[in-house]
Amino acid sequence: MYANKRYINTKKIKSFQLLFVIILLLFGDHFGVRNIDDFISLSVVSLLVVICVKFSFKLFLKWVKGRKNFRTGMNLIDTMSGIEFEEFLMDHFLRCGYKATLTPMFNDYGADLVLKKDGQKIVVQAKRWKSSVGVEAVQQVVGAVGYYKANKAIVITNSYFTENAKRLARTNNVELWDREALSREIRKSKISTRRLKKGEHQCLTAT
Repeated sequence: MYANKRYINTKKIKSFQLLFVIILLLFGDHFGVRNIDDFISLSVVSLLVVICVKFSFKLFLKWVKGRKNFRTGMNLIDTMSGIEFEEFLMDHFLRCGYKATLTPMFNDYGADLVLKKDGQKIVVQAKRWKSSVGVEAVQQVVGAVGYYKANKAIVITNSYFTENAKRLARTNNVELWDREALSREIRKSKISTRRLKKGEHQCLTAT
């Protein structure tokens, strides 16, 4: 896959270079190109401009992403430990009217949180990871449904899920919240990583 992308990018660069040379040959007089030295100078300057624009655009995208993470608190969530992430989620669900409890650190039978509301019991598997979350998390929470006699299962992560995990989740009706979904729900509910007074934010509804 990587080799194919590299080949495509190299092909695009060569095509751009060829197009640029053709434009200079056809319209060189309009750019003040009189000889080979002018041609080389203009080519170098144009290449530098393209590199600067591309680099500036990448910096801009990085800045936008950073601002988005800052507004939702995702940058702080990324620095949390696993138990801190679980406590953060528990705090949120408590403020949304759920009865939320953390399961034991060991022998949790596949669930980190157990939620109760309106006669429903929901088991939650929380994964504060840097890498993608695989099928193991889905398998664990599926097992937790039976053990805790739950009506629903959710896996929540600050990262993303593998395709295999997504397929297994669909088969077993497990709801997945990846980084984008968690960020979106945080923005909707106006929750932050600092302790808020009760009622200061609007509760999220898992969908």
